[in-house]
Amino acid sequence: MADKGFDEKEFLRDLALIVECETRKHAVEMTPKAILSLAEVVEAMLIQRIAPDLEAFAEHGKRSTVTVDDVRLLARRSEDLANHLNAFVKNKDQKGDPGPS
Repeated sequence: MADKGFDEKEFLRDLALIVECETRKHAVEMTPKAILSLAEVVEAMLIQRIAPDLEAFAEHGKRSTVTVDDVRLLARRSEDLANHLNAFVKNKDQKGDPGPS
């Protein structure tokens, strides 16, 4: 299957769905416009702050691809995030789920 590249609109739509699911899970009411605005903020943070750090970690490891280990390094600043990520990865490993290809 050929890589179709990065689709920013699709990415933003996916982020908005995640925000919507999380607001429902925590019984928080948000308008569709507020959900989209929050998704845009998250996207900006990913692009401006997180992506460069992940790329630097991969480059330091002499790799061109970001791995789960790079994400774990980034998450180490937040104990809750690191714990959540480690539990998520452990659960995936136990299920034998290789993740996205």
